[in-house]
This record gives sequence, structure tokens and C-alpha cells, in this order.
Amino acid sequence: MKTLAFSRLEKTFFLRTDNHPQQIMSVSLDALLHPEPMQQFIKAYGEKIKATIPDVVATFFSSYYGYLLSGVQYMISCHDTMLDLSLANVEVQVYHTQQHDYYGLVFKVKKQSAVEEPSCDRKQWRQEILEKLYRHHAVPLLQSFAQATNVRMRDLWGQVALSLYYGHDKILEYAQQEEQRRKVLADFHFLTKELHPQVFGLKNNPFDITFRMIEAPTEPGSFLRMKPSCCLYYLTEGAANKCYTCPRMTAEEREKRKHEIRRRI
Repeated sequence: MKTLAFSRLEKTFFLRTDNHPQQIMSVSLDALLHPEPMQQFIKAYGEKIKATIPDVVATFFSSYYGYLLSGVQYMISCHDTMLDLSLANVEVQVYHTQQHDYYGLVFKVKKQSAVEEPSCDRKQWRQEILEKLYRHHAVPLLQSFAQATNVRMRDLWGQVALSLYYGHDKILEYAQQEEQRRKVLADFHFLTKELHPQVFGLKNNPFDITFRMIEAPTEPGSFLRMKPSCCLYYLTEGAANKCYTCPRMTAEEREKRKHEIRRRI
């Protein structure tokens, strides 16, 4: 297996090969395909993040999982290799940082087996890797969360997509050479524009998105992506407002929030 920058996978894409040092619970992703373990996870993690409804767990999980899927693009584009990220070989770990009293998620790869790029026909290799990953693993996992909550699949894909695009921004920063940068762009274009919607069980590729851009509240003249779907953060205990980039916020609400934020800085 080619050498992977595991520290980068861990820091940017929440993907580890060992246990998180502050882990408090874990569950194999394939277990989440079954109702009882899924409900146990929703209850346990939901209590930690103070979710007022189970739907919050589904959106939060999908956001984290989007970073893992962005890590797939990093491995394919920058290292020409791919770890086994089948549901049976990955577990999600809940960890707690006492300093900020924060509960987060990371994904641990159990066995570090990998499939490297063949010496010929890279495009076919890339297609096979991504089709298998999404059709047989990502889609069933998100469907399980949708069935266990009231969140629509389109909204879960929206959370995945936002993280995927943020991850893509980081991968472009990591690409040091022009040839590697072209690879990153070509592989992301394939995922978001060319991968057939049937792979996702949809009429359209959920990653083929034109984001609405809104002005950053802390940096006038710079812009942020509006979320494709609501993360439901405002449905956690103690949350005072929706996120600034929430699609459920009206233009008037966002403008008011922007001025409030700017007055504080």
C-alpha cells in the first residue's frame, strides 16, 4: 500500500486507524443498518449533543460522514489508493473534549487493507471504486438514518454534500503540483457531474449542486456557501438561533444576524 498521510486524514477528514483518545462509545457502521442498534446510537449520541428530536442525530452524522467521503477523494486523487471503507470495516466513535464540552464523531478503519490504482485504465478504477462505495455502503447507511427519523434523503445528501465540498477545498490546498491539482479537479468533476444518479438511487446526482453564496458576516466582501439543507442545530437544547448559512433563514433574518455578528467583532 502506498504511504498515506494518516495525520491529514485524521485532522481534515475525521478518518482514523486507531481509537480516538477521548472515545466514549463506538458502533460498527454495518450495525446501523439494523433498527435496534440504530435506535441505541440515536438515543446515546442524541443525549450527548442535547438533540430535542432524533432527526438532529441523522443530520449531524451525515455531515461528519461527508468529510469521510471527501477523504475518499483525497486518497484517490493524491495517493492513487483507497482504503476499505465498507460498512463492516468502519466504526463511528463518539468522543468528548472536556475543554470545550464538545461531543464529536470520528470514523475508525478496522483493517488497513487498500486497493491501489492499477497500472492502466485509471478512469475505470475510479468509477468502480466510487460506484461500489456509494451504491453498496453510503446509500444504505443514509437510508437507514432516513427510515429511523423524519429526515428526507435529499436533506441528508445535502449535509453530506456541504462537507464534501469543504473537503474538496482542502484537498486543492494540499495539491502541491499542477498535475496533482488537475487530478483532484477531474476526480471531483466525475463524482459530482458524471457519476450516474442511479448509483444513488435518485433521478439526479445529489452532488451536482450550484450553491447560493452569501456574504460572510465577519469578512465583508467574502462569501460563504449556503447549506443545501438545514443541519437542525437550532433543535438542540441551548441553541439560540439557526446557523448563519441555514437555508431556512429568511433574507431579513440573515441580514439582521450579520449586523449583530459584526457589532460583536
